[in-house]
Amino acid sequence: MLPLIAVIPSFNERDGFYTLSAAYTKAIASLNAIPVIIPYDCDFKLIAENADGILLTGGGDPHPSLWGETPKKGLGEVCNIRDSYEKEMILTAFKKDIPLLGICRGAQMIAAALGGTLFQDIKTALPGADEHMQSAPRHCPTHGILLNFSSLLYTICEKHYNRVNSFHHQAIDKLPPAFTVSAISEDGICEAIECPLKSFFIGVQWHPEAMLNDETQKKLFSAFIKAAEKYQGGKLWEA
Repeated sequence: MLPLIAVIPSFNERDGFYTLSAAYTKAIASLNAIPVIIPYDCDFKLIAENADGILLTGGGDPHPSLWGETPKKGLGEVCNIRDSYEKEMILTAFKKDIPLLGICRGAQMIAAALGGTLFQDIKTALPGADEHMQSAPRHCPTHGILLNFSSLLYTICEKHYNRVNSFHHQAIDKLPPAFTVSAISEDGICEAIECPLKSFFIGVQWHPEAMLNDETQKKLFSAFIKAAEKYQGGKLWEA
């Protein structure tokens, strides 16, 4: 039985449309797993009971009220409905140890939901930082990252240095409890986090789904799917 991966899309509150890049579902399907796009109307507890893995995708900015701040200069478009739904999914997944991969906004939501904080806008908060919102095509890497040798992410990717794409103007500031930094950019900004207490709970700032021609990025998705398969096996054993 192939593992089911719950994929959380973006939502346009103005028009009432869900949106999602096909690259996410293609990445999952290419690795023998079944992507299921989840509307926010679905009970997150029911999703958590049936999903073998959860993928948090990119999109707009998490609202700063999640970590006790008011909006500051540079904050982009927010979606409170999405924030609330993803926060509950993250908390449930964390409690049940459901494998979870957060991409870009997804990494930021992991931090915000579990007690961390974000820089609302890199250029405003960190004026000397490099450009993290590239104009190059999504499959093109534009800056380097350094992976923490002691991290699960390094074990998966088997590289200390890698080049990635970049489409974010926010970044993780303070880590949530029990999390560690998995990777930083060359200008010192957090590029990935993980929780060593969980089987697979990783957030990355770049978009690996758009770079599956890079074997390193494919390894990340493969490890996520393998963790989902293992989690599914545990559920079947208990049943």
